[in-house]
Amino acid sequence: MSEHLQQVPLGLYETAIGKNRLAYYLEKFLAFDKKGDGLHAGWNWSAFAFTGFWALYRRMYGWFFIWWIATTAVGAVGKRDANVGALVGFLCLLFWIWFGTYANALYHRKVKRRVTELIETGQSDPAVATRFQSGTGVISWLPKLLGGLVVVGILAAIAIPALHKAGIQKEHPELASEISTSSSGKFVFDKPSAKGASENPTEKMSVQQTNLFKFPDALKAAESGNSYSQIDVSVAYEFGSNTGKDLAQAFLWARRAASSGNADGQARLAYLYEQGIGTSKDDLLAAEWYQKSAEQGHVSAQFRLGLMYSLGVGVPKDKQRAYFWFLLASAQGKVEAIDMRDTMEASSITSKQRTAAQAAARVWKPQSNR
Repeated sequence: MSEHLQQVPLGLYETAIGKNRLAYYLEKFLAFDKKGDGLHAGWNWSAFAFTGFWALYRRMYGWFFIWWIATTAVGAVGKRDANVGALVGFLCLLFWIWFGTYANALYHRKVKRRVTELIETGQSDPAVATRFQSGTGVISWLPKLLGGLVVVGILAAIAIPALHKAGIQKEHPELASEISTSSSGKFVFDKPSAKGASENPTEKMSVQQTNLFKFPDALKAAESGNSYSQIDVSVAYEFGSNTGKDLAQAFLWARRAASSGNADGQARLAYLYEQGIGTSKDDLLAAEWYQKSAEQGHVSAQFRLGLMYSLGVGVPKDKQRAYFWFLLASAQGKVEAIDMRDTMEASSITSKQRTAAQAAARVWKPQSNR
C-alpha cells in the first residue's frame, strides 16, 4: 500500500468512500498513488452510464452541475437547430467518454483532499470534521429515488396520454379521427389531406399531385429555386418516392420552400415540426409556420391552426381565435372546419367571442408571401 494510504486509518477511507465498493476504490487509489500526481485513466462503467447521477451519488456536486448544464444545452440547442444540436450532442458524448475514463481519478483526488485536510488538522477542528462528515460517503437514498422516478415516469407515460386523449374526445368528439398518438406517446394531428393545395382554389397544384413526378427533374427545379418542386422533393425524401428515404433532406427542402414564402411549403414545414419528422418535434414552431401559411389563405393550415388554438397545443388555448380560423377555413368549404365551427357555436363559445370572431373574419384578407 502506498505511503499515503498506509498513513490513513482505514476507517477514514471507509467513511470517505462509503462501504459500497470500498475495496474497488481502494485498489484504484493505490494504483493512482503509485503513478504519482495528475489524472490517470481508469475506466468506470457506472460513471460513464450515469454520469451526472453517479457524480451526485458520490457527492461530486461540481461535476454533477457541469453534466446538468451540458445536457440542458443539448436539449435547448437541438430544439432550435437539429444540426447544431447533433454537434453539441457529439461533444457531450466525448465528455461522457472522458468522464468515464477519468471518473475514478477525479473521485480519488476529491477523497484524498478531504482525508488529508482532516488529518492535517489532527481531527480536532469541529468545522473540518463536520465538513468531512457532510461531504463524504454517498447519498444512499439517491438510487431509490431514481428508481421510483423511473417507475412513476413509466406509469405517467401510459396514463397521461390516455387521460388526455379521453378528455379531448369528450370535449370534442368530432376530433376523434383527427388525433392520434405517436410512438413517443405525444399527441399529433394526422397528416393533412393528400389533396393539399387543391382544397384552396387560389393555391397551385404541385407536380407530385398531378402524377407527373420525376425525381431528377424535380430535384433540378428545386435546386434552381422552384418552391413547388422543393415541396415535391421534400415529400419524395419523406416517403422514398423514386429516391432513397431521407427524413433530414425532407425537412431541409420543406424549410427552403417555406422560407421562400410558399404557403404550401409553410404548411408542410409546420407538419414536419408537428410530427417530429426530420427534426425535433416542436409544437411552438409548428404553430408559427401554420400561422404564416394560414395568413396567406391556406385552408388546411387555417383548419389545423384552429385545432391548435382549440386544444392549446403549441399556442395558448383560445376559443375565439380557434373559432376565427375555423370560420375562414369553413368559408373555403373545408368540411372538418364547418363541423368544428358548428360545434363551437352550439356549445363552447360565448356570444361575445362569436361576434368578435365573425367581425374579424368579415374584414380579413389573405396576406402576400411572407
